[in-house]
Amino acid sequence: MKLKKIIVVLLACMLGMAMGEQPFFQMKAKENENISSAEQESQKTLQTNPINKQALKGYQLARPVNKVKALKSVSASTDSKTYTLTANIHAVLQGDTLTISGTGEIPDYDKSTAPWGDYDYDIKKVIINKGITSIGQQAFRYLYALESVSLPSGLTSIKDSAFYRCRRLQKVSGGESLKSIGEGAFVLCSDLTSFTFPEGLTTIESFAFQDTALSTVTLPASLKTYKELAFMRSVSTFNVPAGNPVYSSKDGVLYNKDKTELVAYPANKTSVSFTIPSSVTTIASYAFSDVEKLQAIYIPSSVKTMKDWVFVRSGITSLTLPSSLKELGYGVAEDCQNLTTATIHASLDTLPYLSFSECEKLNSVVFDGKITTIFARAFYRCDSLSNIVFPNSLKQINVYAFYGCKKLTSLKFPSSLEYIEAGAFEAAGVDLAKVVPSTLSKMSDGSYIQIENLKIKGTSKYTSEKSA
Repeated sequence: MKLKKIIVVLLACMLGMAMGEQPFFQMKAKENENISSAEQESQKTLQTNPINKQALKGYQLARPVNKVKALKSVSASTDSKTYTLTANIHAVLQGDTLTISGTGEIPDYDKSTAPWGDYDYDIKKVIINKGITSIGQQAFRYLYALESVSLPSGLTSIKDSAFYRCRRLQKVSGGESLKSIGEGAFVLCSDLTSFTFPEGLTTIESFAFQDTALSTVTLPASLKTYKELAFMRSVSTFNVPAGNPVYSSKDGVLYNKDKTELVAYPANKTSVSFTIPSSVTTIASYAFSDVEKLQAIYIPSSVKTMKDWVFVRSGITSLTLPSSLKELGYGVAEDCQNLTTATIHASLDTLPYLSFSECEKLNSVVFDGKITTIFARAFYRCDSLSNIVFPNSLKQINVYAFYGCKKLTSLKFPSSLEYIEAGAFEAAGVDLAKVVPSTLSKMSDGSYIQIENLKIKGTSKYTSEKSA
């Protein structure tokens, strides 16, 4: 939308008001409200998309009430305790071993505490007998002393957060009938070093194995759905058998079958550089998130789409977006603490929300493309940013785009610039009044707008012709 505002001479204003039109200052206020809502819409998207909202720091549940943070040494009681879970399922806690027997699904405990919750520092072993078909949500969460789990044949699903924060869990055996592993099922099981993904498994949800000690993961040929961040901050190698019709792997990296989409780069892979294959046209959301050892990334001209937060919190030191890029998601390099330079050749209209937010070492940015809008918080708190070359196509800079860029003391704007939203350079080092083009005028709200003067000849007096 072209953001040129028209100021008419006083005589024309009087004419418009006499005809019942809104005065200019009311129209201006309403339009500013619409422009500022752009960031509100972006934040609303983050709030309503659970993956986007959680993924910024990882999957978390609320901490249990009145639980000490450190593990304590406990001598397990030899008394036997029996719990009824459903009409057909019961559990027995004997010493440090919890055994569950019966038929059907272990209930969800996402809104209540499992009956063995008071023994979270005592239970070291969980045995689930044949006949159980599903493990409910949060059924074994916060079993801090748990070391091993035995799953039966016939078990088809492990639901969300089932073993959340069982940080001493090392071994999971059995489970050859599993078909789905829920969101956050083994989050923060930091001692978990191995897990067998059985043939027949079709779905692994987001955060399923976040912050585990898994290294090499072999996914089955049956896997059809791999959700983003399933192995967040885990894994050094992905292996996929040739028989999988949906996914493939090469050099430990996970792709779709024909390698046109890079799905996930292992967070713990030790390589310091990586060249994306020329077959790739799309890079999935969070594909390189938290890959701390990766310093150099080479993106080929075949890439046309990069989804949300592709390199968030990664170790890359420079980033060049190719001219072939036509679609870019939020936060492409947000919170990349080693990033120093960025070059944007991309064929984009907009540099999206949070693109380089909080990249504290970023000092130089060069635009060499067709970008017309730098969206809200694109360079938010880039403390070291001192040099930026804007594209000749630039028309608009949105609120907080360069908030807190204290070392950004001089700027050269292109003649194409039409609008700088109020607050775009708040807490930055530059004095806008000294560098904005003469074609822009400052408004009362602090924004700068390109103004055209239009003279209209006429009078405020008018008559309406009466019908015969």
